[in-house]
Amino acid sequence: MYKNTSTYSLKVLLVSYLLLFAYSSFNQLFAQPKFDALTEKQLLQFQGQEFRDKVAKLYDSIKLMNNAADRTALAGYLFELSEQKDNSAHVHSLVFRKMHTLDTEEGLLEEAESLARRINDFDGVCLVEYSRANYFLAQKRYDSAMFYLLNYRDLTPADWSAEGYRNIINLMGDIYYYAGLYVEATKIYQQLLAQYQKTGNWNHYRPYVLMNNLGQIALNQNNTAEAKSWFRRSLQLAETHLQADYRFNTLAYIKAKLAETALAQDSIRQAEKFMADIASYPQNVLDGAVWKELLWQQANVLYHQMDFASARKKLQEWQNADASSGNTTISLSEKYALLSRVFEAQKQYDSALFYNKLHLELEREIAANENLAQSMIILSDRNHALTRLELTKTKKYNRTLLISLAVAAMLLFSIILLAYRLHRSKVALVKQYLAKENKSKAVKGLEKQVSTAIAEPVNGNDDREKELIIQLEKLMQDESAFLNPKIGLGDVAEALATNRTYLSQAINNQLNTSFPNYINELRIKEAVKLITSGYVASHTQEALARECGFTSRSAFTAAFKKVTGVVPSFFIANHRKA
Repeated sequence: MYKNTSTYSLKVLLVSYLLLFAYSSFNQLFAQPKFDALTEKQLLQFQGQEFRDKVAKLYDSIKLMNNAADRTALAGYLFELSEQKDNSAHVHSLVFRKMHTLDTEEGLLEEAESLARRINDFDGVCLVEYSRANYFLAQKRYDSAMFYLLNYRDLTPADWSAEGYRNIINLMGDIYYYAGLYVEATKIYQQLLAQYQKTGNWNHYRPYVLMNNLGQIALNQNNTAEAKSWFRRSLQLAETHLQADYRFNTLAYIKAKLAETALAQDSIRQAEKFMADIASYPQNVLDGAVWKELLWQQANVLYHQMDFASARKKLQEWQNADASSGNTTISLSEKYALLSRVFEAQKQYDSALFYNKLHLELEREIAANENLAQSMIILSDRNHALTRLELTKTKKYNRTLLISLAVAAMLLFSIILLAYRLHRSKVALVKQYLAKENKSKAVKGLEKQVSTAIAEPVNGNDDREKELIIQLEKLMQDESAFLNPKIGLGDVAEALATNRTYLSQAINNQLNTSFPNYINELRIKEAVKLITSGYVASHTQEALARECGFTSRSAFTAAFKKVTGVVPSFFIANHRKA
């Protein structure tokens, strides 16, 4: 009986191993994209949009390949092929080379943008702007990332129901998140999450990313209870609704974060359970970022289990993981911090101090380079409160400084723009006045000049008033009486053998102006004539004012601006441009 039971158990065990091997092989076969001679031959047959779609899908597949050499080889082939066959596809290739193959070549994104604009590829331009934002986010240059993201947003209609627009808003939240601006990031993430909650679309990766990010923000703020709530909600919905091919990848990440919250609450057994659940998932479907997260949590669990040697090995695995695996929530600085704690627990104080020093140096470098002072954490509990206070002060100062600089830049830009527009409007006034004068000069004959200047009579067609105005114009032109700085209405009336009341009435009715304005207009015409003939090249404005009959420069300036719309100095400087 025992023999039969043992044989049966061996058979069951053997069958289980065979099934496990077959399952693993099946997953390995279909999880990794293949690219052979047949695929290459088929790809060469495609043209136009169909070719572009195939290239885009292959690039998506390359991101899932675990082998860096295979990724590089396939990406290189597609790069050369797209360069030969299709400009729009090559825009995609240029972007992919910069973003996913760790290529240090400068100018790839600029080349992609130039090509996209040259062929009027709107989608290509959008891809470049979005990629630039992601590139600068990865470089921790948050201001540049936001600049290019806003460029992309301006190109895209604001439609919260469209995934393309949600990508933009999501990335904006990520920029805030990685910059440590958690209030702004939380607001954006919750707005996006509400869109998926409204439609009940839980078979999509984004709502889980949003909930996980909200949980991570809570963790960063030491709010373990809120973090646990977000991760549990994410897990419950994913286990119930998520059936996409990234199901296990998502579940593994969520449980890794739940293990982290359990450790934060000193629940080692709960953390061990979550890590055991992850171990039961097909490991080959986990992408690089999730794999690194798992290695990190495994190291943390081992540390809490006081298995310090194994924890150090896991940290080394984490360090050696593929550098192109993408962003994780764990930094090299945090690795040094954990190593310091491990060595301290092993009473290897020299090593603990060494890694503590590395940790602090990195923290200070991050704060200096990013100008945000987000993370400067000291292991010593005694200095922790003081350090947090300094971090808060520095962060507040830097944020205030950045906001002040941004506001100042905006004000400066507005002032420059306003000044430029004002300058152009003034030049237009100069041009308009000169055009009016040139048109007036083109009218031949004194009577024609008068007839064009005289308005329709207010009180009927008064021939006597018109005749008086003709005489007035003749007096002014023949004798240049307006140049006399002491000329008055009585003097002119006497010269015309009329009375001042009647002359004033005629000027008002026929020319729609007053006597002082009429005289000033003639003087300004004379001033413009002198300016355009080069008089001011060897004379001052005071001399110009006296030459035209004004008793002071201030009176001349006021009259000149009233007639032409600009001051004399501006007219002198810009009349040739007009």
